[in-house]
Amino acid sequence: MVKGLVFNIQRFSLHDGPGIRTAVFMKGCPLRCLWCHNPEGFYGIPELEYNPTKCIGCGRCSVCPSGCHVTRDGVHLFERERCVRCFMCADVCPAGAILQAGREYTVDEVMKTVESDRAYYDNSGGGLTLSAGVLKSDSRIRERKGFQYRDRDERVRAFRSYQRYFSSRRSVPLRCKTDE
Repeated sequence: MVKGLVFNIQRFSLHDGPGIRTAVFMKGCPLRCLWCHNPEGFYGIPELEYNPTKCIGCGRCSVCPSGCHVTRDGVHLFERERCVRCFMCADVCPAGAILQAGREYTVDEVMKTVESDRAYYDNSGGGLTLSAGVLKSDSRIRERKGFQYRDRDERVRAFRSYQRYFSSRRSVPLRCKTDE
């Protein structure tokens, strides 16, 4: 059974292709674009995200067996080097300050979410966008009938060429439009 490491399934996406789309963001992107809005997708392993501005100081994260969540002078600190990625803290955080970035999904699990919005795709000319990650060469999602499919990974070679070209020059482009 094919599985992919997904860090976000964004329904009603309007910026990842024509029409209303569901964008599936997978981990393991080989690119390191300076303009990347999703660096949590770089590494092909589940990771822990901590947003201190969302922390309410409840202390529930102390469930962590490695003690990577500490409080000093009333401030919650996340000591990433001690984290063993058990994600117990993410499971109990009520404020969403601690999240697991990356969960394994089967093709059927992803498609269940995607197919639930079929009426939107049919009426808007939208569909599914797969973004980066480890399923880039797997065609099983693409083979589902009735979906307009857009795969950002088909542009990986173009991005790499583009990055090589500009890495040897002093100017950096302000925008790179790759759709259409």
